[in-house]
Amino acid sequence: IIDFKTSAQPDNPYWKLQGAFYHMLASKEIKNLSNKVMFIQFMKDKDGAKIPKVHQYEVPQYFPLCHSALNVYRHFNG
Repeated sequence: IIDFKTSAQPDNPYWKLQGAFYHMLASKEIKNLSNKVMFIQFMKDKDGAKIPKVHQYEVPQYFPLCHSALNVYRHFNG
């Protein structure tokens, strides 16, 4: 799974959870999906050129947290 980001904030802590949710959704349709999620962040350097930076995460460790967040959401939103 690859997600493209234009955020100026590097390596946002929520990206790991976002990637885990993406993986959980995609794994419903895709068998043997890699446990890695990649975020490609496009940032401008001092000259205005866009330099991509790659952030890669193993996401299974975040699945329990995602399930907990989903349960809390469902509790308060039906």
